[in-house]
Amino acid sequence: MKKYDWRIKNIIMAVVIFIAIYLMFFCCATAQGQNVVRKGNTFIEQPTDTASRPKAKKTGYVYVEKDGQAYPVWVSSKGKYFIIKVSKRTGNEYRKYLPELTKMLTK
Repeated sequence: MKKYDWRIKNIIMAVVIFIAIYLMFFCCATAQGQNVVRKGNTFIEQPTDTASRPKAKKTGYVYVEKDGQAYPVWVSSKGKYFIIKVSKRTGNEYRKYLPELTKMLTK
């Protein structure tokens, strides 16, 4: 029986390590903040904006590009001016920042 004692100890140690790693990942995966509102006996989960950008405000300005296309001008929460364009290749919206316009409007 003494021949197999070290194997049993190694197996037990491996199982303990596996359980510890599993619990560590399980705790990390579930430790996310939730935004829940209680109304009587009902709990309502509120959507979170963790992946979204800070809010931008639309200004009254219009930016006209070389090709004649006009875009409304937006200002970010940090005071940078930009327009929202749509990629021809992917169709996704993106921000085109306007550093010259930012310099002119922040003086």
